[in-house]
Amino acid sequence: MGKTKALSLLAAGMLLFSATDAHAVEVDPRYLITPGKGVGAIKLSMPKSAVMKLLGNPNFSQKVAPDFSFAQWERQGLFVGFDGDSSENKVVLISVSNHKFSTENGAKVGLKVSQLKKHYPLGKRMPDGKNITDWHDDRLGIGFIHRTHGNTLVNPSEDWVCDEIDVFAAARVVTPENPQK
Repeated sequence: MGKTKALSLLAAGMLLFSATDAHAVEVDPRYLITPGKGVGAIKLSMPKSAVMKLLGNPNFSQKVAPDFSFAQWERQGLFVGFDGDSSENKVVLISVSNHKFSTENGAKVGLKVSQLKKHYPLGKRMPDGKNITDWHDDRLGIGFIHRTHGNTLVNPSEDWVCDEIDVFAAARVVTPENPQK
């Protein structure tokens, strides 16, 4: 089969899949979660100074390592991680805890992991941190988090509810056509 025909079949299959399974929803651009790219007007790689200009001063911020700091805007339900602490450091992580934010296919805070898996079937359950369970699709740059309080651990088979969505840089997928360099 020629490369052009294979690409045409792949494109047709993707169109068929998106038309039947993706269930696109209309999302206000201010609340749109775009895996691997950003949330609303906040984009990965955006300078910290630009984020501050858009959102104003955070409720809380902290430098937690020489190469990582974060800021939290509680009212908006946003937590933004930066690759350092200066005003020109770049956004590397955006976390959302507000149910107003949604992906174009309807994934948002408050959904059960079984519903999220329908939209991100190639994701995987990440090793638990203390009191944290998450489902990540590193290829797309999105993760769904559930936090418990105290010493309660989540049963891996439990259909837990997402209370945070993380957006981060998508991992480079290695294939024979796109080898690791």
